[in-house]
Amino acid sequence: MSAPLTEKKEGNLAAPTRHPVEWRGPEFYDEAAFFKETERVFDICHGCRRCISLCNAFPTLFDLVDESKTMEVDGVAKADFWKVVDQCYLCDVCYMTKCPYVPPHPWNLDFPHLMLRAKAIQFRQGTPTKFRDTQLAATDRNGKAYLRLKLRDATGEVAAIHFDPSDEALGISAGDVVIVGGTYSVHPNYGPQVQVRRLRPAEPHEYAASDLVPVSPIGAAELAERLHALIDSVTEPHLRALLERACDGSREPGATFAVAPAAVRNHHAYRHGLLEHSVVVAEAAAGIAARFPSVDRDLVVAGGLLHDIGKTLAYTSDGFTPQMTDAGRLHGEIVMGHDMVRGLIAEDPDFPPEAALRLRHIIVSHHGMREKGSPVVPQTREAVIVHYCDDMTARIAAIDDAEAAAPAGEHWSGRIFMIDAPAYLGPRDAAEEE
Repeated sequence: MSAPLTEKKEGNLAAPTRHPVEWRGPEFYDEAAFFKETERVFDICHGCRRCISLCNAFPTLFDLVDESKTMEVDGVAKADFWKVVDQCYLCDVCYMTKCPYVPPHPWNLDFPHLMLRAKAIQFRQGTPTKFRDTQLAATDRNGKAYLRLKLRDATGEVAAIHFDPSDEALGISAGDVVIVGGTYSVHPNYGPQVQVRRLRPAEPHEYAASDLVPVSPIGAAELAERLHALIDSVTEPHLRALLERACDGSREPGATFAVAPAAVRNHHAYRHGLLEHSVVVAEAAAGIAARFPSVDRDLVVAGGLLHDIGKTLAYTSDGFTPQMTDAGRLHGEIVMGHDMVRGLIAEDPDFPPEAALRLRHIIVSHHGMREKGSPVVPQTREAVIVHYCDDMTARIAAIDDAEAAAPAGEHWSGRIFMIDAPAYLGPRDAAEEE
């Protein structure tokens, strides 16, 4: 006879059972315990996605997961969990009508009670401009709409909230340039925030794009010079010709390669960021390759320069609001980069097949792990070097960005997604912070 079925199946015929909220216990307000439970619940929701048609909490969660490096909940920064909380109206529809894992199912999933706990934690911690959370709703106490925004210029970005916005303010879209007036404050746990009093679209004569778009700290001319020095150092003629075609600024992908960001966030997320990152990876990798006689330096340089070439199609090159394109979300930059390199190779009928095989392997393996998006792990010396140089330089850049954003006098940065920890910055004198 077969063993009796357990309750560990999707759904059941029993009515939902509501467990009481243990709000008097100390663990209820413990943020670490909350994050642990939230990660468990979000992971179940991510695997199911049945509630995507309900409130915006679920699309927000799934977008955060899909845009993370691992494409799993463990790739989402804990600080971003609050974005999901902000979208929950506590309407209870997911619990009562949609979720197949509510009690008495052993997974014991109660999304609304978890969001209620989150709002209670925020209220106890005194999070600023969160008055509507005390009303347990996503409107103000009079039922009026409000806006949550991110304001950005060339120096960085800051969160903002605008209560009772005008129709003109409600009509703005991501990437619009606006004139803002309001009150700025810094919360010890949640950082800088602006409570907006006035907001309107800016007229073209009221701003300069150079004041709004972050750019590489390395000048475009210097980056171009370093790029061409790397290409000129490649002695294998077919590889050098391929790099010249790929990086030709008068055609694609070279024109976009010169200006595109290397990421939407995390590292080199600014104009010319992709070029800067690729040049630094290739330079570092070339230096390591020179130490090993068994390594093909030309292949390492080519792989270092082209490893992220798919980002020219995966991300928009719009400096105001770089975002993933539809193709980038559907195919991924590794697949797109491999296809682009294969197309560039096909332009040269005499391109050496072995070099093509090894170069394409560098492209598809450069994330280093299948869990991080690469279909294969690095399996050649050259691919190993490019992977580790890519990962190393991206992490260093993320620490640099975090240091620039840290308040004056702070010895530690905020949490950095790429290292899953804050960075120790040490004592910094005034000259370093200017």
